[in-house]
Amino acid sequence: MLEIIPNWHPVAVHFAIGLLFTATLLLLIGQALRANDIGNTLMLVGRWNLLLGAIAAAWALLTGWLAYNSVAHDSVAHHAMTVHLRWAIPTVGLFITLAVWFWIQRHNSDPRIVPLALLFIGALALARTGFLGGENVYRYGLGVLSTPASRAMADQEAGPANSRHAIQLEHNPKEGRHHDGEDTNDDHSMPHAH
Repeated sequence: MLEIIPNWHPVAVHFAIGLLFTATLLLLIGQALRANDIGNTLMLVGRWNLLLGAIAAAWALLTGWLAYNSVAHDSVAHHAMTVHLRWAIPTVGLFITLAVWFWIQRHNSDPRIVPLALLFIGALALARTGFLGGENVYRYGLGVLSTPASRAMADQEAGPANSRHAIQLEHNPKEGRHHDGEDTNDDHSMPHAH
C-alpha cells in the first residue's frame, strides 16, 4: 500500500483545501448573519475549520517541501514546482495568521471586514495554488509511478491474456498526438486497446 505513495503531499493537500474553503464560506456567511444565532454558530464552526485547515495546510506545506526535494523531475517540471511552492508558502502563511487572529478574536462580535477580505483573497490564492499543484501531476507527471503509455506497453508485452489494464489511447489526427503527448506520424505507431 505505502509503496504506491512516493510522498504524502497528495494525501495532505486535500484536507487543507477542503477545510480552508469550508472555513472561508462559513465565516463569510456567518459574518453576514452575525445578528442571528445561526450566524454565531456558523462563525464558531468556521473558526474550527480554519484552525484545523491551517494545521492541515502546514502539514501539506511540509510534505510538499519534502516532495519538492525528492520527486524525480526535469528542468521544466522544476520550474513548475517552484512556481507552485512560491504560491503555497504565502498562502499557508496567510491562513495560519488568519486562524490565529480569528481564534484570538473569537469573542469579539464587531465586523471583521479586513480579515474577511484577507480570507477571501486567501481562498483565491488557495485555488491558484491547488491548480498549479494539479498541473504538476497531470501536465508534468510529477510523483506518478507509471503513466498510461507505460502501462499499455507493459500490457502489450504481457499479452492480452495477462493484461490487467484496458487502456484506451485517444488519437487526434489534427494534432498527430496521442493523449499521452507522444508524437506520431502513423496511425499504427502505437497500438490502441479496444
